[in-house]
Amino acid sequence: MLDASRGPRAALAAAVVLLACGGGGGSTNAITGITLNGGSNVVAGFPRPITATVTGTGTFNNAVTFTIVSGGGVLRVLGPQAVNYIAPTTTGSATIKATAQGDPSQTAQVTLNITAPQAPILDPSGHWSGLFEHVSQITADFTLTAQGYAVQISHTQDNTCIGPKGAQATGMAGVSGSDIFFEANAPSGGVLTFAGTVSTPPDRLLLSATGGSGVCNGVTGTADLGR
Repeated sequence: MLDASRGPRAALAAAVVLLACGGGGGSTNAITGITLNGGSNVVAGFPRPITATVTGTGTFNNAVTFTIVSGGGVLRVLGPQAVNYIAPTTTGSATIKATAQGDPSQTAQVTLNITAPQAPILDPSGHWSGLFEHVSQITADFTLTAQGYAVQISHTQDNTCIGPKGAQATGMAGVSGSDIFFEANAPSGGVLTFAGTVSTPPDRLLLSATGGSGVCNGVTGTADLGR
């Protein structure tokens, strides 16, 4: 309590001391926790989005950094609080960790079971060709290996993402039922992401480019392929 009987100067000085020491209340800026939402399962070779919710008091940085602790796979950043985890084409489990950028002592982890895909309704092995966006010709070659389906994508003309005519982008595809997903690493250094379906008869492969990274970032379009 300020003693007014000590005079106005003394009272003012006491008030300054109280404010400097935090008297009269105030807010604390602190991160108190992270919650991850990503389910518990992912199909081998397919993506699973993972999002983080950062809680705290006052004003704080709610961005996180995602890392793979174990199990392999790839992370593709979707935003400051979200990633796509792309599972390897073999079964097992993977643990992904989120670390608060505003307070690295605050972390959270989620472990995903990498489950076996359904049997393909159509074995995609072989050579496919067709039009991308109804204009340019592309080819896709699938080869079944012990690790899953290896895939090669090539373009019949110069392409900023894949590279010059005939260049090949390669990766491993996840195939489950009628669904296909893969990322293809191009000689240009870019990564092209495809999701699609197979159907029969006749044998048909419909692919949608869903973006990518590097020089392939933002590449979208559809391809209708046959063999």
